[in-house]
Amino acid sequence: MVIEKHKVTFGRQLELFWPCILINIFTVAVYLFVIGVSAPIHVALIYFGLFFSFNLLPALILHIQYLKENKSSSLILNLSEQKLYYKKKGYLIEADFSQVERLQYYGSYGRNSWYTFGGYEFCKVLLSSDEEIIITSVMVKEVKKHLQDALSIKAEDHLKFLALITNG
Repeated sequence: MVIEKHKVTFGRQLELFWPCILINIFTVAVYLFVIGVSAPIHVALIYFGLFFSFNLLPALILHIQYLKENKSSSLILNLSEQKLYYKKKGYLIEADFSQVERLQYYGSYGRNSWYTFGGYEFCKVLLSSDEEIIITSVMVKEVKKHLQDALSIKAEDHLKFLALITNG
């Protein structure tokens, strides 16, 4: 019997957010080395403000949004019996893999590149019972590939500049 259990862990969060930490430390170090602390304060504030707005802030927003979506949730995939179980705040969805009508993938255009928010992605599992399950990369590593392989269904790609979870 093959059973996979997924939930948000500190290790998974760190693995996802680690590139953001490294790139920001590297950028600050390069700035201080090249320009130094002798640069006018307004130049440093503009530089770090722009860098924060386009690099760190999107990753923070996605991380918090994804954590909020899947915190206190668990996904169990019973590959032998072809069933999935999703529990969130006392609510349990139990479904056969055959009840999965569509798998929608949402990712950023810059995934797997230098963007610190490129690793943030999620899938919507749409069931025949009109229920919807959102599984984020904070819960499952390589969420698209993992769910496609487990559920034997091809995901519909929906790429955005920033893969925010929306109600639309």
